[in-house]
Amino acid sequence: MALSSSGHPATTRLLFSLLLVGSAAGLPERAAIDRVNRRGPSLGLVMSYVDEATALQASGYFQPWRALPFVDLYGRRYHIGSIRGVNVIYALTGQRRLNAAVTVQTLIDVFSVSGIVHYGTAGSCNDSISFGDVSVPRLVAYTGAWTWKVELERCNDTFCLPTAPRIVYGLKGSSADMFLDNAEYRKFLFQEFGVSTMDEESAAVVMTATSPGIPVIVFRGVSDLAGGEPTWSSTSLMNLASINALKVAVEFIAAVGKHSSTASVKR
Repeated sequence: MALSSSGHPATTRLLFSLLLVGSAAGLPERAAIDRVNRRGPSLGLVMSYVDEATALQASGYFQPWRALPFVDLYGRRYHIGSIRGVNVIYALTGQRRLNAAVTVQTLIDVFSVSGIVHYGTAGSCNDSISFGDVSVPRLVAYTGAWTWKVELERCNDTFCLPTAPRIVYGLKGSSADMFLDNAEYRKFLFQEFGVSTMDEESAAVVMTATSPGIPVIVFRGVSDLAGGEPTWSSTSLMNLASINALKVAVEFIAAVGKHSSTASVKR
């Protein structure tokens, strides 16, 4: 998601790292953090909206670690557990780039993290990407060899999509400090930059993770057409888009998480 040219995430990362380094000895919950890290490396799982976290909690995919189900740090709760047998630490970042960057930086600096998985919802700027589809941006991950067979949800409690949603690989995504609800600006982004999805956090998550060399991947479910839809609203499809993005993220964790954790332990 490299279409964000602002220095804010990098500046945030630097300042926050200095704060962490300077206060490492007095880090709150130090004993709890050490206990979590003794489990071995974990995948960091982050989402931005409450609905996206609710989808995970209601799915049954995440199994909390009974010994220590969460650690509270710097105003955020980091949930400790596993998905499909893979160690996972998940956190709700909150909206916008600053919140996303600070949350991911904490994960990287405090916990033993082998990679970052980011899922959530997004607006579509590309007419070929519709409601319920899940985008895996090309600028974040290599996807050419994937052959997943994930069945995405077509209906929620109030609405059914006219066609089955898809997983779409290799497109471009972008982030901005605003919720895009403008049909003309949507067209401009697609025509000028080839942007297919727009959100508010992915660029910060990716920049914060890749700066120290931590692998990262993004899954964004389409909840609206960024001002291009005539009748449907993002609120009516937010739940469906969140669930579909979560399902793809879980399949990814199951496919690569065990391998990544094992490789990190050997190193």
